[in-house]
Amino acid sequence: MVRRILTKYYLLGQDDDSFPSLDPSTLSVIAAQYQQSLEDLVTNPPARDVRGEHAKHIRETGAAGAVLLKNVNNTLPLPAPINIGVFGNDAGNLTDGLIYQDPPATNVGFEYGTLDIGGGSSSVRHAYLVTPLDAIKERAKGIGARVQYILNNERLAAGDFHSIYPVPEVCIVFLKRFAAEGFDRVSFEADWNSTAVITQIANIYNNTVVVTHSVGINTMPWASHRNTGNSLADVLLGDVNPSGRLPYTIPVTEAYYDIPITNLTSDEVTSPDAWQFDFTEGLMIDYRHFDAMGIHPLYEFGFGLSYTTFELASNLSVKTLTDNMTALARANNGSSVPLSELFIPVANATIQVSNTGDRSGATVVQLYMSMPADFAPSGTPARVLRGFSKIELGAGETREVTFKLSRRDFSYWDTAAQTWRVPAGKFRLEVGFSSRNLPKSAEVTIL
Repeated sequence: MVRRILTKYYLLGQDDDSFPSLDPSTLSVIAAQYQQSLEDLVTNPPARDVRGEHAKHIRETGAAGAVLLKNVNNTLPLPAPINIGVFGNDAGNLTDGLIYQDPPATNVGFEYGTLDIGGGSSSVRHAYLVTPLDAIKERAKGIGARVQYILNNERLAAGDFHSIYPVPEVCIVFLKRFAAEGFDRVSFEADWNSTAVITQIANIYNNTVVVTHSVGINTMPWASHRNTGNSLADVLLGDVNPSGRLPYTIPVTEAYYDIPITNLTSDEVTSPDAWQFDFTEGLMIDYRHFDAMGIHPLYEFGFGLSYTTFELASNLSVKTLTDNMTALARANNGSSVPLSELFIPVANATIQVSNTGDRSGATVVQLYMSMPADFAPSGTPARVLRGFSKIELGAGETREVTFKLSRRDFSYWDTAAQTWRVPAGKFRLEVGFSSRNLPKSAEVTIL
């Protein structure tokens, strides 16, 4: 452990006097987090301000990462409504301080306040926090709109809306799903009675938009109904085209993931014979599992809608870059190519992408690879993501996207030879906009 830490210390030149010193508030921050008294050791110095233009970058990145899953009747972007309803305990200000503290007994995090970050080591002490409700109210001022809100999920789940009048033109519901190191989630559903909240709101108000802040996969049992901060307001009101894509698959029901919840007592956790997980799923995780089992997801890996439209404007072209490829990256006797050459491009895959809509926007073009079925080992996924490219296009614009594929991309781990092997046969490459939307394909032989 010491060797691993000190190797990076010297590699990065942290022993040099020119390297920035430790933030003077570090010890005080750690002490406050763990509720320890430092007495006279330090005087609670302020943190070093390294923010620069962080607020601008956070706003842009947050908007760019928003994933639009459903947009019935083109509800979004909102066309300057004058009466907006905001609902849910994820919409407003935190009531217990600007940092997550101890894990609650319920494992669902703090009740009131927008969830912009997970707990544990990923948490930070905010200088300030712009909540969705703050941002929507600020934007509403500019158009003279009314903003009505209820942030109590218990009241919402009971169907108590008597304080809301007149009826909002659009209702925006904010849900959250918390997690932190030290304890695990026990369900896929969003927290704080989320399904009842959505059901009650959607049954009363036809024009409903649901926004989730989540640390991971959520089920959406309410998805049969129609459908942080400044970043969300930018997307909801159409300033920014949503271009985020799902980094996981959303199932119709949590049983489709088949991940059991294991509940251990403290005695079992500390026992040397405690429950162990052998990773019997192999490579079949997320979309690979859904492909292998023939399961239709609610929303697939890589999925995301836009306010404009895109299409692939050409066939997929593949060009190999080497004629003397060997099967093994390096045999036991070291006679083949060195491992450093694993990541040198050996093929290029090229396709044209067009924005066929009437406004500019970004999309994410994705490339998946299927290994030769007759030569790949048992347990090889039907297809694996081998590249993606986010591309910004103006209305009517067409551009070319090229994926550089390395030897590693065409390889599997040969357990007998203990190295990476490129199998014989034809590889199938597919390109599209999600793991289940791959309209263009081509085949290529590397060996």
